[in-house]
Amino acid sequence: MAEQKETAHERFLRLSAARTERAVHHILLLRNLASNDYENSPEEADSLVAALQAPVDEVAEAFGVAKSIRPSSETQSVSDQDEEAELEALLQPAIEAKGEVSHGVKYETDFPTKEESLLMLRLGPKLGKVMEALMDEDQELALNRLVDIMKS
Repeated sequence: MAEQKETAHERFLRLSAARTERAVHHILLLRNLASNDYENSPEEADSLVAALQAPVDEVAEAFGVAKSIRPSSETQSVSDQDEEAELEALLQPAIEAKGEVSHGVKYETDFPTKEESLLMLRLGPKLGKVMEALMDEDQELALNRLVDIMKS
């Protein structure tokens, strides 16, 4: 019996799955550098993330999908005004939907204040790292990350 030739889509699925898995694995290894075993400045952390974000944005552009909203390495620290404008842009569709009915659901959400939302945006990734450590059953790392959050 003759072997079936792999289609272009099947080849894409096979290669994209393997390459994505490898890329994510190596990126997650970089996450370990955020532990208390290492020391870095906020600028160094921003630079590391920006270096990762640039190729991700290139891939997004190649596929014609939306790029990340995270500022690039050329951008200086985002001012509070810029953060508020970015937050408003992110929340605007949900705010406009308040009171509307879609699929039988009426949107009646009370949104947090801008200050609360900005705080959640800043703390969310850090709390996510705490949750990951807990899921990995590494209570000491989770505790250290919580202490770091409280210090910041």
